[in-house]
Amino acid sequence: MTVDSDADTFRPISTLALREALPHRPPMVWIDEVTSLHTQGGECALTVQAGALYLGPAGLRRSSLIELMAQAYGFVRAARALTGTIAAAEQAPKRAFLAAIQNAEFFRSESAASLQPGARLRVTVEGERQLGPITMFTAQVRSSSDQVLASARLKVFAE
Repeated sequence: MTVDSDADTFRPISTLALREALPHRPPMVWIDEVTSLHTQGGECALTVQAGALYLGPAGLRRSSLIELMAQAYGFVRAARALTGTIAAAEQAPKRAFLAAIQNAEFFRSESAASLQPGARLRVTVEGERQLGPITMFTAQVRSSSDQVLASARLKVFAE
């Protein structure tokens, strides 16, 4: 893995390289890689897998979209710590919990139910704001055709 300060030369970081920073283990690791980082967030990607736990009988569940946003935050934060693009005071906590979900919207522009195995999803994390042990951020899940499938403002409590 190589990370340069120039965003155009950032190379994706596999979640395998970030495994120690998060409690998730397969099959609960749904994010494949961190694809970009910036000072207040970043972007992750995953490829939809047949039979994955985030799929229900009708396709990608709404609760799975929220979990993808929360996991993306965790992996972006871990990648920022690994690459040194995060302040020492903001290093990865020992434990973190999803504390609140606000303004969650689920869009029908491209139905999450119609996603086929092999489809690529992008999850963006923006506007991180830390207040003591609480971090607030907005997140979106987008399809490969850039259709927004879901967005929300999440609060995470970390210790």
